[in-house]
Amino acid sequence: MLGSINLISVPVSDQDRAKEFYLRTLGFTEKFDYIMGEGVRWVMLSPPGGGADITLVTWFDDLPPGACKLSIGSPDVDRTYSELTRRGLRPKHEVTDAPWGRYFGFDDPDGNNWLVVQEP
Repeated sequence: MLGSINLISVPVSDQDRAKEFYLRTLGFTEKFDYIMGEGVRWVMLSPPGGGADITLVTWFDDLPPGACKLSIGSPDVDRTYSELTRRGLRPKHEVTDAPWGRYFGFDDPDGNNWLVVQEP
């Protein structure tokens, strides 16, 4: 039987720049950062509220930087919007209501798109 998703690869062009954004702006924590050999660096981060970890990848030819569309939950999307914009995040739009919840979107430095969603 399948379990929960535990890792998502997020394609980036510069692992240091992306890592800084995810740690400082979004509040992720570092789980691993080491060289695996052949110059491949494994940068694995955990979201502040738990759930699937992300790894910032540069080595997949079929997954160019900016190719991901991701969603992360928030118990209070308005508060999250205020806090993240205070930290320098530039959302793509204001908090919006939809039948599936309140949300706003933003891009990471490589254009990977995230939605922050508060379910109804």
